[in-house]
Amino acid sequence: MEKEKGYLKKALPNLSFLFITGVLSSIFIFSTQVFLARQLNVSGYGLFVSALATITLLAPLSVFGISHVWLKLYGVEGIQANRWLKVSQKLLLITLAITILIIIFWSYLGPHSSDFRIILLGLLPLVISHLLIELVNTRFQLEGRYGALGLWQNLTHLLRFLFVLVGFTLFFSPFEVKQVVVGYSLISIFVSIFGYLLLLPMLKGAINLDILGSETSELTGQYSDTLSISKVFSQSLPFGLAGIFYLIYLQSDLIFLKYLVDETATGIYAAAFAVMLAIYFIPGVIYQKYLLPKIHGWASHDTNMLLKIFQAGNGLMLLLGLFIFVFVFTLSPHLIPLIFGEAYEEASSVLLILSICIPIRFLATSVESPLFTKDLMKWKTQSMGFAALLNIILNFILIPQFSFYGAALATLVSELVLVILYLVIVHGKLFGSKTWSNWNSGLKMSFWQGI
Repeated sequence: MEKEKGYLKKALPNLSFLFITGVLSSIFIFSTQVFLARQLNVSGYGLFVSALATITLLAPLSVFGISHVWLKLYGVEGIQANRWLKVSQKLLLITLAITILIIIFWSYLGPHSSDFRIILLGLLPLVISHLLIELVNTRFQLEGRYGALGLWQNLTHLLRFLFVLVGFTLFFSPFEVKQVVVGYSLISIFVSIFGYLLLLPMLKGAINLDILGSETSELTGQYSDTLSISKVFSQSLPFGLAGIFYLIYLQSDLIFLKYLVDETATGIYAAAFAVMLAIYFIPGVIYQKYLLPKIHGWASHDTNMLLKIFQAGNGLMLLLGLFIFVFVFTLSPHLIPLIFGEAYEEASSVLLILSICIPIRFLATSVESPLFTKDLMKWKTQSMGFAALLNIILNFILIPQFSFYGAALATLVSELVLVILYLVIVHGKLFGSKTWSNWNSGLKMSFWQGI
């Protein structure tokens, strides 16, 4: 019991710090988008965010789930998972090269203007920075260095915010898209260099694990199987596909709006989506940045704790999501024109639809957490693939008729279907009837005293 109380005493400050830095990230992201939306005209803003969404959609191919594989392997093997690092680096070089080539080919072969092509090519450094950001995140998560993690995950967003703030105040008024592209690319180059220096000690095997079970997996010679790129790829495949599928149903609407309607419609939708993206950082910080490496440890060494966190998390995330939904739904008609300007007034109605996704997404973040572990990832990936396909089909059906409203409806339906699939899988493959019980446990003092 003393050990469990010690865990809680340690967890609360870490969670509090990550939550605060997550809120700061949301503020930086949202404020940057507001600056850009006000400085660029609606079509210029739509042009930039659609190009940025394209890069964001493809950039995870460069990591292709390897960061999640590291979390899983270190949770199972402890320090001996260092043996996977060298072969992982080889795979990362291949996936990075393929990702960059795909973007280059699309920039020349896609049905878009030369301006859009130049923006895509100019944003290529973001792919490299994305890869290094994810890998450094993993190092800090495994080491339990949540202060460093919080600062690191804020760095890019802070630098972008300072760039648009200082640029707007001292140099560029109004902004031009090409200036934004140059600024974003220079920031990514700096973050990439800094990230590589932070990752280098881990790549050399110097890592101090802070996950359950790592102290029991340090016997040399326990794992002697031969590793290869194909073996790492088979491990990373479900995680990589899941990441791509997630971004398809989350951000592909921006790309479809550009090609199926126009850049002005993209700009309107992007203003509403900027609010959602800032809000989605909250559950992401709690689960992806803090709990996920521990969930891998619990899945291998303490399934009772895994169930407790799952049940309590479902109730707490749903409650928090509902609270934020009411806030956003109530204030949206007033805040969007005030913050983004009258040109984006239609984004208020788009946000009213998207805001319904908030409690769904918060709940899904908790429900999906145990699906990252054991052999459940294949089921999670299939669910996300179905949701992504559904989103694409709905976009093609709804966007030509209803423009940005159709994109919002496609996102809402996809989110709802996905969380239902997650719950069905957890019920059938993991917790059974316990999936649906004790969702209110996180509101009881006895729960917190028990962990």
